[in-house]
Amino acid sequence: MICSSPLFLDSSLFLSYAACSSLLLKMVTPQSLFTLFGVYGDVQRVKILYNKKDSALIQMADGNQSQLAMNHLNGQKMYGKIIRVTLSKHQTVQLPREGLDDQGLTKDFGNSPLHRFKKPGSKNFQNIFPPSATLHLSNIP
Repeated sequence: MICSSPLFLDSSLFLSYAACSSLLLKMVTPQSLFTLFGVYGDVQRVKILYNKKDSALIQMADGNQSQLAMNHLNGQKMYGKIIRVTLSKHQTVQLPREGLDDQGLTKDFGNSPLHRFKKPGSKNFQNIFPPSATLHLSNIP
């Protein structure tokens, strides 16, 4: 789904993955998507779609972060399955109404202490790369 608004204004992404097993569906959680997309920006909300559990909406802090995540994650493998990341037609991810059970499929991360990009000009913005099989470690005593 491509949003008709300019890319820099859209902060929500649509994720789809070829989920062919119930094990994969159990492994993909709002928390795991927060961790994955959090490498590219501050994730505000995650919603795995109730009737289409192989798809999710991820709301980033701003459109630039959405674009970074889409550029680096679209076409990558997650748990052995190719994921597709596109801009969503939804501007925000809606939280479930008060009193409704969404089975843990929606989570608000807006106040998470794990956000890496809260400070303007953070050095974390200089260290954003696509997924790789090689790890970089620093500051090892």
